[in-house]
Amino acid sequence: MFQWTQDQKNIINASIAARVEETRMIHKIIPISERNDSTRGVHIDEPKKKGNKKVGIKSRTKLYPFHEIIEPMVVTRSQAADPELTDVLRAVRQAATYLAAKHDRICIKELRKNSRKSGNKLQIIKGNGSKSLISAVMDALLELQKHGYIDAYFLILGNELYVDAIKHGKNKIEALLNSDTIFSSTNLGKQEGLLISCAVDVIDMVISVPPQFEHLRDGKDGNPECRVYEEFRMRLKDKDSIVRLVRE
Repeated sequence: MFQWTQDQKNIINASIAARVEETRMIHKIIPISERNDSTRGVHIDEPKKKGNKKVGIKSRTKLYPFHEIIEPMVVTRSQAADPELTDVLRAVRQAATYLAAKHDRICIKELRKNSRKSGNKLQIIKGNGSKSLISAVMDALLELQKHGYIDAYFLILGNELYVDAIKHGKNKIEALLNSDTIFSSTNLGKQEGLLISCAVDVIDMVISVPPQFEHLRDGKDGNPECRVYEEFRMRLKDKDSIVRLVRE
């Protein structure tokens, strides 16, 4: 079996971490909590509510399993033996890019699903132009503030809404959010958006295994069969911290 040195592993894992940092959107939004125990999942504590007020924490016994993402990769023995690791690092960065995209897709899917279950009103963007988009964002903010969420706002928009925001209303929307945290995602509908309050006590990302490289085996041809993989769970503790927006 091909033997990687510890220095090679460190260089490869540093390349993975840098690529994930560059390409993963959710990583820029949701606070991360690393975890290195043997538990195969996490408990999610949701607030007890009376009307719009939080009055305690629900007791949760269900264990939510970690998501595991795996990106296989194969390099030749000669590529692995290259002191500069040129081709190995190219393959690793590509695998890390795919891994980051899958991570975002899983998280956006969960956020969309929970937005439909929240107590917040769906915000309809009526027609084109900045006024309708800004008005919908304002109404969405009021929905969040009604539940006590007054900061750490992030707005994720589908491609067409994002283009409109950039062209017509980005500065005004950022002023409303008191931040410059507007993101675009192909994992939303083109005319869809999510406004989220990402306060650390509301949502976090539990990382069981950070994105990393692993050599699994040598193939029949002697080439190393490897993977880039991670284990994580997004932990949303209150569905009312999300508002969905849709343009008619």
